Amino acid sequence: MYDRNNNRNTILLAFILLLLAGVALLESSALVVLILLGLLFMVRQFDNNQLQSPYRSDVYEEE
Repeated sequence: MYDRNNNRNTILLAFILLLLAGVALLESSALVVLILLGLLFMVRQFDNNQLQSPYRSDVYEEE
């Protein structure tokens, strides 16, 4: 009985993973666009923080 239940759970898990993989493939282009937009936003925020930093002249100063 335990082996039969375990086998059914394994098949169910494999089916769910296949469904998730299919959804990921369908939405991968949208996901890539969202990730790129998020990275662009983070980089812009980082640049703004660097520009507004009072110590930015010290960072590029070579002694």
